[in-house]
Amino acid sequence: MSRFWYYFLGTGDETVPSRYGRITGDPTPGSLCATGQTVCAVYAIPNGLDPSIPAAINNTLKDYFVASRAAGGAPYPLNDATHFDKPYVYLKQ
Repeated sequence: MSRFWYYFLGTGDETVPSRYGRITGDPTPGSLCATGQTVCAVYAIPNGLDPSIPAAINNTLKDYFVASRAAGGAPYPLNDATHFDKPYVYLKQ
């Protein structure tokens, strides 16, 4: 199933899908998001009835929020020699 990038609107609960809006492109650090401790964007499956919001902020994404914060706000999963996944979570200041 395809996934899209969704930007956190900046207020409210970061685990509620309606607090996100769909964006085009990849929110790489320096463009839309930067490293930090606040959720900026997530790569998620769209809601079937309203693709402008993610279907869910599932437990995997919630785990990524925690891991990204623990990694100093780096995108997560990490894209380095030991992790080859596309980042699913970006944080910002």
